[in-house]
Amino acid sequence: MEYKFQFGVVRDSWQFLLEGIWITISVAGGALVVGLLVGLFLGMMRLSKFKTISQPGIWYIELFRNKPELVQLMWVYYE
Repeated sequence: MEYKFQFGVVRDSWQFLLEGIWITISVAGGALVVGLLVGLFLGMMRLSKFKTISQPGIWYIELFRNKPELVQLMWVYYE
């Protein structure tokens, strides 16, 4: 038995698909901006000459460095 793809469903739903693509790009762009800002902030904290500022940055970076994302998601979910 051979499967034939039904292109009519895609043709009928193209507006919903374009809306989904737009939402995906928007969420990815927002996450990129937030991640960049948080990363720059933490990097600047770590490079600070004041120990009270650099120490929390070092702790945060060392806590999340080299940990699989799935493990971090489970930490967040179960806390």
